[in-house]
Amino acid sequence: MGRRSKEQGTVDRFVDLRAQGKPYEEIAKELNVDEATLIVWSGDYSETIKNLRAVRYEAIQSQGFATKEKRVELIGSRIDAIKKELEKRDLSTLNTKDLEELLIKYASLQDKLRESVTFTVRGDSLDFDLQEKRTWEG
Repeated sequence: MGRRSKEQGTVDRFVDLRAQGKPYEEIAKELNVDEATLIVWSGDYSETIKNLRAVRYEAIQSQGFATKEKRVELIGSRIDAIKKELEKRDLSTLNTKDLEELLIKYASLQDKLRESVTFTVRGDSLDFDLQEKRTWEG
């Protein structure tokens, strides 16, 4: 194994540690590399570090409740359950008021998570709100 291979291994380990969010001081001690060198490497490999962080973050999100799709599904199911319960209730009771307030909060969360669709036509972006109907003229 030549000097270049050993250095590349050290750089790869640096990229991995930075993507984990480790501070320069800790990495310098582990790799026995001067912090100034690590700062230069950070600039040289910034895109790789960002991409690796994004991949790790995505993996963490996909493991549980954190995915947006799961949050949207949960909020939607809670709204359905609240609506069903409201249909059974006498709307003049305090518990009903609390339940209506909860429905408003969940509906607000659902609106915040709703995404619009963007199409690009001849270099122009067109945003669509899936809740609105639009009429197109030729």
